[in-house]
Formats: sequence, C-alpha cells, structure tokens
Amino acid sequence: MKKVILAITSSFILFNLFAQGLPSNFGKPPIDSSVFDKWPSVIGGEHVSNDGNFTSFNYSSGGAMVLVLQAIKGNWKMELPYHGNALFTDDSQKALFINKNDSLCLQTLGSRLTEYIPGVASFKLFKHAGIEWLVYRLKNMARGLVYRNLAIEAERSFPNVTNYILSENSNSLLLQVETQEHKVLTQLLRFPDGDPENIWEGSNASGFVFDALGNQLVFLVDSVFVQGKQKERSVWYYKVGYGKPKMLADDETAGIDTDLKIDGISSGFSKDNSRLFISLKEKDLPKPILGTAMLDVWSYTDAKLQSQQLKESGARNYDAVINIDDNKVIRLQQENERILSPHSKTDNVAVVMFRKGEHSEGNWNTTSQLTYYKISTRDGTRKLMEIKGPKGPFFAQLSPAGKYMVGIDGSHGNIFCYDLSTGVTNNLTQYLPIPLTDKEIDEPQYKGKSRGLSFASWFEDDKSFLAYDSYDIWQIDPAGEKAPVNITNGYGRKHEIEFRLAGYYADQGFIPNTQKLILSVFDKTNKNAGFFSIKLNKKGDPELLTMGPYSYGLPLLAGQKARDAEVYIITRGSATQSNNYFWTSDFKTFTPLTHVYPEKNYNWLSTELVTWKTFDGTLSQGILYKPENFDPKKKYPIIFYYYEKKSDKLNEYQIPEDSPGWMNIPWFVSNGYLVFTPDIYYTIGETGRSVYNSVVSAAKYLSKKPWVNAAKMGIQGHSFGGYETNYLVTHTNIFAAAMSASGKSDFVSEYGGVASYNGVSLQFFYENDQCRIGETIWQRPDLFIKNSPVFFADKVTTPLLMMNNKEDGIIPFAQGVEFFTALRRLGKKAWMLQYDGEGHGLSDKKNRTDYTIRMTQFFDHYLKGAPAPKWMLFGIPAKMKGIDDCLRLVREKDKNGNWVTPGLGLLTEEERKKIDALKKRKPILIKMK
Repeated sequence: MKKVILAITSSFILFNLFAQGLPSNFGKPPIDSSVFDKWPSVIGGEHVSNDGNFTSFNYSSGGAMVLVLQAIKGNWKMELPYHGNALFTDDSQKALFINKNDSLCLQTLGSRLTEYIPGVASFKLFKHAGIEWLVYRLKNMARGLVYRNLAIEAERSFPNVTNYILSENSNSLLLQVETQEHKVLTQLLRFPDGDPENIWEGSNASGFVFDALGNQLVFLVDSVFVQGKQKERSVWYYKVGYGKPKMLADDETAGIDTDLKIDGISSGFSKDNSRLFISLKEKDLPKPILGTAMLDVWSYTDAKLQSQQLKESGARNYDAVINIDDNKVIRLQQENERILSPHSKTDNVAVVMFRKGEHSEGNWNTTSQLTYYKISTRDGTRKLMEIKGPKGPFFAQLSPAGKYMVGIDGSHGNIFCYDLSTGVTNNLTQYLPIPLTDKEIDEPQYKGKSRGLSFASWFEDDKSFLAYDSYDIWQIDPAGEKAPVNITNGYGRKHEIEFRLAGYYADQGFIPNTQKLILSVFDKTNKNAGFFSIKLNKKGDPELLTMGPYSYGLPLLAGQKARDAEVYIITRGSATQSNNYFWTSDFKTFTPLTHVYPEKNYNWLSTELVTWKTFDGTLSQGILYKPENFDPKKKYPIIFYYYEKKSDKLNEYQIPEDSPGWMNIPWFVSNGYLVFTPDIYYTIGETGRSVYNSVVSAAKYLSKKPWVNAAKMGIQGHSFGGYETNYLVTHTNIFAAAMSASGKSDFVSEYGGVASYNGVSLQFFYENDQCRIGETIWQRPDLFIKNSPVFFADKVTTPLLMMNNKEDGIIPFAQGVEFFTALRRLGKKAWMLQYDGEGHGLSDKKNRTDYTIRMTQFFDHYLKGAPAPKWMLFGIPAKMKGIDDCLRLVREKDKNGNWVTPGLGLLTEEERKKIDALKKRKPILIKMK
C-alpha cells in the first residue's frame, strides 16, 4: 500500500512540475514522464524481399513491439504483434515469422492468405540443389523437427529432436534426439533423403561444427572414458559416411601445455579443411593455502599494476590448431599475445601482436611496446616481423588474401603497409597533398601527430584499399608502386564535406570489385547530410545525389538492399522529425514507408546553428534548442549543456527519456527551457580555461538576446562535462544554477589513482588523453592545480547539484566527496546525490526517474522560481533512506497564511524555523591560522 501512495504522490509532484510556467493559450502539452517508456519509434529488423517489392521492419508503439509487412510500391500492409524478425522466401512470394502465440506464419505477400504452424520454437530458410527448404523445430518435442520442400510442399519429420544443425552448404543435417529411455542420440543424415545414422550416444556431446562442404564434423565431449581413462573434455572428429568418430585431442595431447585445457572450437575448419582451430584455456589455479597472508605486492618491476593484474586474473584463452591427419596440436597464441583475425581468403598464416605492459603506458613503459610475429598455422613456426619505420606503428588490418598488413603510425599519423611475404614496410601516405596535422584533433597523444587518416576497407582482390582523410577518400596501392588516388577528387576538402562509405559494403569485411560506390556525406559547415556516388577509375567530381538538413541511417547493410533490384531501405530523421523508414532506388528520391511522428502531439523543439566569437577571438559553433511554441517576446531560462563538440548533432533526432546522467534535451525544452550546446576547443594544458573560453563566451553572447533571461542561466554536464561544470562554478558567477553528474574535481589526487573497473593507471588520461594536460605532474604541478576545481571551491557562488556514485568505475566516488565536503565546509549551497549500486551512469529505471525529477526540481527552483522540494531544504536523514523521498514541493504560505506542503498539510514548527534560518544563512569562510 505504501508503494501505491508514493507513486500517487510522485505523480502529483510531476503534474505540478509540468504545469508551472505554461501560458494560458498554450496548445500542445509539454512532454511528461508517462512517455519515457512508450515513445513510438522504428527499431530495426528491416529486410527487403529479393525482388524489391516488399519489406519488413519493427517499430515500438506504446511500449509494445510491432512487426510490419508492407508492399514497397503498393498499399498492402500488415501489422502484427512483434515476436521476432520476418524472413522472405527466395522467390519473394512469402514472409515467414513466429507470432506471439508461437505459431510459425507463412504469409503470402500481397494477400491475406496465411498458413499457421502452431507451437514452433525456431525455423530456418535455406537452399539446397536450387530448391528452397524450410526447417523448423516444434516446442512439443514428441513432434520434433520438420523440413519442407517449398517447391512441391513435401515434408519429412523426425520426432523427439532437441537440437539440430545444418551444414553450410545444406548437404548434411545433424539431429540430437531424446529416446524413450531418456538417452540422447546424435544422428547425421545426408540431406534431404538420407537415413539418420547414429554417431554418438549421450548428452555429453556439444559444439558441433561442419566443414564448408558438409563432409566433416567435429564436436566436444565432456566426461568420457577412452581406453579406461577419464577425459574431462575432448575434441572428436567424424567424416560423413566413414565409420565411427575418433578423438582428435584431449587435455593430455602433446602440444597442449600442462597448465591448459581444451575450452572449445573457435573458428572451425581451415579453408582447405585440413586443420581445426580450437581454443585452449588456463586451468584453475590452486586455492589459497589456509593460514597464508592474503596480500598484493606492488612491485616497480611489474609490467602491469597489481590492480590491473587482479582485474585480468581470470583464466585466459589461447588459440590453437589441430592437424586432422596426425592429431598434432599447435599452440598459436602465447601469453600477452593477440591474434589478428581478418576476413581472409587464406588462413595458412596468422599474425600475432605481443605486448606485455598496459597499452596506455606506451609513452614511457618499454614493456608496453608492440612486437609482431608471423606464424604458420600449418607447423607453428613463427618469425619476428622486423617492421622498419617510425616507432609505434599499430598494424591491425590484414588484407583479404593475407598478403599485406596496414596500420597508422603513432608518431606522424601516416598509413604504413607491411608485406608479409617480403618483410618490406612502406609509408604509403607521406606524400599525400594534405596538411601534416589535423587542426581539429586536440588530445596530446594525437595533436600535431595526426593527419586525420584512417583505414576504410580493403577491396577483395588485395590490390588496393580505401582510406579516409578528414574530408576525402583515397584508393591506395599496398605495394606502394602506384601513387594514391583521391577518388573524391578533393571535393570534400574544397567544400568542407566529409565523405565516407555508405555503410559496410560487404558482410565479409571487404568491398567487392565494383565500379560504383555510394558515399554518405556530412557538411561540416551547415551540418547537412546526404549521399554522393562515384565511379572508380573515372576522373572528376563525385555525383551529388541528395543533401539536406537530415540524419540518415547507413544503408547497404545486410538485408537493406534487394538482391535483384535497386531498392534500398534506410532511415531518415531530423531534429524536428523522428526517424522513419524510406525506400529509394537512386538516393535522390525517398518515399516514406512509415509515418511515426509522436513529437507532433507535444510541444516539441527546433534547432538553430549559432556561431559566435569566443574570448580568444576564434569562431565557435553550437546548437540552440527552442520550444516549438517559442515566443520571442518572452524571456526564457536557458541551460548550457556540453561535452566536447556537439554541433554536428544539429539535425539529429533525440528521444525523450529519463536521464542516466546527462540531461535529456527534449524534456527540458518541451517544458519551457532553452538549451544550448556549445562546441569546446581545447588548448593543451589549459583544459579548464578552454571550457571557460567556450561556455562563458557563449553564455554572454546569448544573454544579450531579448528572449534570454540573463539572470536565469544554468549549466549541466555529465562525466567529463561534469568536471567542466565543477570548473565553471569555481571561475564564474554568471550562472544561477549548476548540475554536475559523475564529474571529477581534483586532478592531483586522481592522477596517481587507478580506474576501478579495469585497474589501469589514470596517468595516461591526464597526460595524453581527454584531460589534455600534456605533461606529468612532476613537470608541471601548477597545471594540475590550476585545472582542479577543488582548489578554488571558495570562489563558488552558484548553487550546485552533484551526482557521484560509489560504484562509478571511471570517476572515483572520492572525487565527488572531495568537492562536496569542501563546498559544505565553506557554507556553499551544494547537494550530492549517490545512488546505491549505480556506476558512471544510472541503469535502474527507478533511479533514472528519481534523478530526472530531482534535476528538474533543482533547475525549476533556481531558473523558474518554483518552490523548492523538501530534500533541497532539509536533506534526507540517513535513517529515512528508501522510506521518504522528500520530493514534495515546499510552499511558504497558503491563501490563509499557513505554511504548507502540497498534499500533506501544515509544516511543522521545526521545519518552518529551518526555512527561516536558511533564508538568513550566508556562506562563511573560516580562516585558519
């Protein structure tokens, strides 16, 4: 009963919150919390029939999932309760899906004719010998498995099937059958007419893998006696039609170290079907000896900190290979090594990267440097790859045929290529006619060292690959014999447009040899997006297809293009229109398939790109979010929300939701606020001052607008944005309220700490990463102090709401405690929220709702003049934790002159005296001798 009362009370509070400040002639209602879990949206699962005439997709409505089958060019459409994705038959005549009643539905497309097969657990569509087949397993095990020839509607069934696996080429079908004696038989048959052949008896067989031809089968067996000896786990091999299975390896097989055991089958058979790739795992360590001191010894000789070692102390896996002919096991991967796993046409060679130390310490820890080895997967021989070139190139992209390996050099930002056959390393981009440094990159580890180059994708013939610079796309010869070709003809850099491949062109990981490519584009100046096309080997500018104030989902992913027609399904949205499905054949004309626009029912938002001059004279951009019912004659409170650079999100749609840490922009804008998201440009060593330069200059620029209430400006940030909020309140008093979520406050104390989620030293993040100090604390202690808000807590005049959680694995809880205790000691208006069991952001629904309410109450009080809630006036005594949320708004007097709390009656005399005392209280700075 108590929970019901609390829920009703909270709803009453929210109603009062949302009703405040609304004009009497207001039309559409503001967003309220009831929409958070019910906001309609398209959610994926899109597929196109092979002929391009039909599509399927999913969307949510009112919290329920809906499956849609729809004609692309006609009016035929079906909406069904969602239970999964639909599959189209090869001839594009039917769609198959499982409905909410667990019936497999075979829907004839374009009609209302539906066949139902009740009680289906799973199904597959596949082709064999040019004929399409359907196989499905029934939930009623007695009825088992059925497969059907869709051409002639002929069926074959097998009772009591608990599991089945079909070979890649559909030649072989494996069944696991439970007998009347409750035994499990593993059977194999040649598809479709072969008779089942028993190959194993017992429930201890699992992990079945066929080779590409369906002629060989391997599987794992647990707890089996072989020649009178117990085998905990072993790998077994069976050749279809030839005798019984044989054991390939167990934990005692030569080649498997005594501290390792068989874990599983990793990538299966080799391309030539002569080898099997497996995974080995470290055996469990002995249990600690009773009575022995349990301690960690931190040694200066450790390659990794003890904290990191403890986080990584679980049993590790290592790749190995078994030669099927002689059962020889070859361990490919050793400790501290990682194997590069490309989508390669050959697997005779593997490349491993060895690194003993932590990679983020690579700027000083010699054990963190990378070493590469080339390993034969046939005999295990390995060769050190003597990569010649600048120190620190990170090679991670193997070519499809396994001949080349490319990567980015960490010192100069160029693309290097290593030829695995010759051992020659080439710098492929040193002469590219682009700037030597990318001015947009401002983290110390890359600033002045990056040209903005990145790898895009290989072509399938191994003869070239694509790479991006900050604007254009280059086709590069890995051998270095041909000069790189700018396939976008410099159009991107000339017009400040970023070209990228439109989606992932090939599921196999490389671009098929084709003459035409569709490119997605983004205009860095006006933030418009669209598509261009290019024809390879044809000179000239790329062809413009479409460009506009939208954001697009990436097309050309699996299922989003018709196999036999130029029909593509994509999503398109904008800041003012939710994402919807469209179809196109030319990327010029987009025809809507859905019309899901819930924002039309509420006071939504508009966006405006604002450019202003910062204090240091540079131009910066940001997004101004206004409510749909914006009245230029009114004065609005404004909240500045920031995290790095956000102006590129001008045309992105944002779903209203309760906040996990950062503020939800549609929520606040719909409820009467302006929100501005300024881009922040950083100077190395001047992290905090850079934030001040961007945010405060933006605030002063906008405060001059007649529709901004300069006395009611707030700021909010999460994570690094939380730190930035803490810094701003210690260096300016122009904001009336500030909210900091999961923010740090003391660079000095945290510099020597470790991240609790992985045990890694945090020094790197200050010297070379987001904190952007660029020096060690011994070189420039002044910069660490200068950028730490806690050292300037006495300067704070802005009321500050904080959230820092004990389980935060990224920002230590102590960072919040340090700042809060300083502010409390100094008599500053500050509150800190701490949610049990939560980390860097909030995941629990009730906590997110509670946090959203409290953040809204806080800003409403200071920026709108709304009554303060009880928790802000009196706090919440620890003994009342989880009992009284104190969300009730406290009003000073009712119409009869009585002090009241809405819904709860009169205030106590003690509460009234506290309110009087709070009004008289002034910050006190205690000076120590």
